[in-house]
Amino acid sequence: MFARYASAVTTGTVVTLGLFYIMQMLIEMNTNANVDARDRAVVSIVKVREDSELIKDQPPDRFDQLKEPIVSPPRPANPADDGPVIKVPTQPPPPGPVGPGPVSLAQSDGPLVAMLRVQPVYPSVAAERGLEGWVLVQFDVAEDGTVENIFVVQSSHRIFERASIRAAERLRYRPQVVDGLPVRTPAVQNLFRFELDD
Repeated sequence: MFARYASAVTTGTVVTLGLFYIMQMLIEMNTNANVDARDRAVVSIVKVREDSELIKDQPPDRFDQLKEPIVSPPRPANPADDGPVIKVPTQPPPPGPVGPGPVSLAQSDGPLVAMLRVQPVYPSVAAERGLEGWVLVQFDVAEDGTVENIFVVQSSHRIFERASIRAAERLRYRPQVVDGLPVRTPAVQNLFRFELDD
């Protein structure tokens, strides 16, 4: 076994030295070739006459073409005389949820906004009897905008309560944002009205 290792080391050493020798020969051949190429290079210098002028193409200056300076009209002393006043009609903001909720004035903060409003299904028994009414429900809005912990605060008739809870489960909100993060909003109230069409 020792003889195998000795022969492997000897063979490896001979091959390595042979490769080094071949590399050295190739480097010497390439160096001689570069010297010959340099000797053959011809450099020619062109002499420029000193009396020739350089002609430049420059676009005309646009400000030189203006004959009169631009003067802005004088402003009236009274700001009310600036001209006709244009009134732009504005729409009031959509009604938000009823209930408490802190409002922050930070730039990245935002209030709770209803994204999906759902009308409850009119109970068929109430429609047959010609009953109309309302239900006030209260719930919490989670950080993802879903509605949780729904219960009826007050109602005109118990027949409308189940439909109101089912409708409240489908409500979706853009959550309130405080310090750039969505937060849970407790005790949000929503009023569902049940009215028959004439």
